[in-house]
Amino acid sequence: MMNNEQLPIDDSLIGKYLAGEATADEAERVRRWLDEGPEQAAELDRFGRIWDEAANVPAGRVVDTDAAWAKVNRRMKALPADTPPETGREPVIRPLHTHAPQQPVRDRQPIWRVAAAVVLLLGAGWIGYQWLTPGPVHMQLAQTQAAKQTVTLPDGSTVLLNRNSRLDFPDAFTDSTRQVTLTGEAFFDIKPDADHPFVISARGTTVRVLGTSFTVRAYSDTVRVAVATGRVQFAARKQRIVLRPDEEAVYLEREDTIRKAAFLSPNVMAFRTNRLTFDKTTLTEVVRSISELYGQPVTLSSDAIKNCRYTGSFENEKLEEVLEIVATSLKLKVERSGQGYVLAGNSCQ
Repeated sequence: MMNNEQLPIDDSLIGKYLAGEATADEAERVRRWLDEGPEQAAELDRFGRIWDEAANVPAGRVVDTDAAWAKVNRRMKALPADTPPETGREPVIRPLHTHAPQQPVRDRQPIWRVAAAVVLLLGAGWIGYQWLTPGPVHMQLAQTQAAKQTVTLPDGSTVLLNRNSRLDFPDAFTDSTRQVTLTGEAFFDIKPDADHPFVISARGTTVRVLGTSFTVRAYSDTVRVAVATGRVQFAARKQRIVLRPDEEAVYLEREDTIRKAAFLSPNVMAFRTNRLTFDKTTLTEVVRSISELYGQPVTLSSDAIKNCRYTGSFENEKLEEVLEIVATSLKLKVERSGQGYVLAGNSCQ
């Protein structure tokens, strides 16, 4: 391991970066350090593998980050610098083919018997090959527009696709991982399979799980992951973090950084539950959550009302009803604008 004189950033900063808790300036320092050469990327990967193991504590237990980082430092001193990264795959062992010693020919068979034997062997070999060789894997596509859709995957896992979303997946999972690609938003309920991790690719990030339930939102240059049950590894090009139940993180593509949220938004899975909950929530956040749930743009007419606070809850109401209730509560008006709506006013009460 590099000592602090050789390393332009200290160990605690790397720990914050891996945990998704670094500020924008701190994350930029780490990225500049990574750009200096491949040795830095290898060093960060080694830090990450040990940090994941050191931070692996049972759910519900309070994590002592200082103690965890001390454990990382102890492991770093014991781990050789050239330790290869873990791939999660078992080695493939193939038998070494040997040739049996040639036996002397006792007598010559008639040529037609030899020909018949060759034909029978070739036929049996072809049938065996066709029987044992899996057929080609074809890709399946699930795509939504105005309505949500539930998709059942080949392994029995289920995916609830939100509006304007797309999921690409094979008609059979034959690899060491169960790989799918998401564009848009979906809630995943994954069947456990420790030997075949489930991997989602979404706008330059990967979400890796064994069996759990969570949402992934990847419509734009940000990717958001929120966990309901189990553990999820959320990774980008140079960073990865582990999320546990009721934790959320966001990948910012422009900054190439993953940031863990201070708390789980109560409406992060609203498209699945059709429920919105606000507790003294700013109007900016209120209209954002409403827009995401109903798939229609809702904006504010003025910055003067963006910090107005609203408290209330909705379940299965129509969009127009929700907006009227919010507007009435804050002495605002609802106006149509193109394909969406505007909450208009100069102040709120």
